[in-house]
Amino acid sequence: MEQIGSVSAEEINQVSDWLAELTREHELPQKMLVLHQFKHSMISDREDIDTSHEELALLLHADGHGTPAMKTETYETLQQDLSEDIWLGWKNFYDEDSPTFTSEQTFQVEPKPWFVSYQ
Repeated sequence: MEQIGSVSAEEINQVSDWLAELTREHELPQKMLVLHQFKHSMISDREDIDTSHEELALLLHADGHGTPAMKTETYETLQQDLSEDIWLGWKNFYDEDSPTFTSEQTFQVEPKPWFVSYQ
């Protein structure tokens, strides 16, 4: 936690252009492009992210940890001004959440995440 990375919408768009072209060229199934975020400063100009590639499903992987209230606050904050074309993901931590959400609690998160990870 000494340095938190960041990326611009321009960099994300360069990667998504490349991945969409690769997917199209090789007639591959749709790919999920995961954008990992737990602070707004991690992705600059987020409103400029290109979500038009049919070959891609963009997903914002909300990485909050702590108490249920802290996790929910992070999840809600990261949704502000997020394109409706970006799917939502949720992350549960075994040793950093207090307590760790159960599967049932995770399923009750609103809006319901399309992707859930555990670490």
